[in-house]
Amino acid sequence: MQPTFLKQLKPSTNGKYVICFPFAGGYSTAFRPVAQHFAADWGLLAVEPPGHGSNRSPLMSSLEQLVDYYMEHLEPKLNMPFALYGHSMGGLIAHQIAARLEARGLRPEALIISGSNPPHIRRVKTKHLNEDDFVQYVVSLGGIPPELLEHKELLELFLPVLRADFNAVEGYEPPDLPKVQTPTYVMAGLQDERCTPESAQEWSQWVERAEFYEFEDGHMFILSESEKVAKLIERILNTRVLI
Repeated sequence: MQPTFLKQLKPSTNGKYVICFPFAGGYSTAFRPVAQHFAADWGLLAVEPPGHGSNRSPLMSSLEQLVDYYMEHLEPKLNMPFALYGHSMGGLIAHQIAARLEARGLRPEALIISGSNPPHIRRVKTKHLNEDDFVQYVVSLGGIPPELLEHKELLELFLPVLRADFNAVEGYEPPDLPKVQTPTYVMAGLQDERCTPESAQEWSQWVERAEFYEFEDGHMFILSESEKVAKLIERILNTRVLI
């Protein structure tokens, strides 16, 4: 089932897969902490975005362009039951892919979104920030590992990837799509100052039905509370109600 830009983090024992889309600057390894605690029969596949990790395709700084790329590569392969999961930037992508697939008569079994404001909420603009200020902003989100800050040459290699992803999110103009019918589950961090539990509730404007969950940590609770995230996803997949 796997095209080259998908990495299998956990095999499936029931023929079903969760396809994971990472946060800005992230790639497939972002979901390894969740995969380590994930005990459901479902498998976990994680996206390797263009220009990230082992995917040597050119970087894309347009979210629409990224969604086109994923649709082109994913749709022919979706011959098994699947769910979509995205964190932060990945949540926007997973939502739009779900909407496009539904328009073509192909519905995921679940849409799971975490740490992501809905499309109508404007993003903080970072394009004007110099390198140091941009780095500090991403650090405040938890998006740069502390050890990377200690290696300037590695950080300089990583910055174009971050810039491209942040430009994609900040320039996103959501298309006029009907509400997603797939059962949707939205997670938010209580200490997240940018995607608060209150703003996460506004996903109700974009999906027909949603359940909301809160975690104690900030924006990157997917890493700091990975075991709790994994167990919640397991429960969602085991108890979801298909429309």
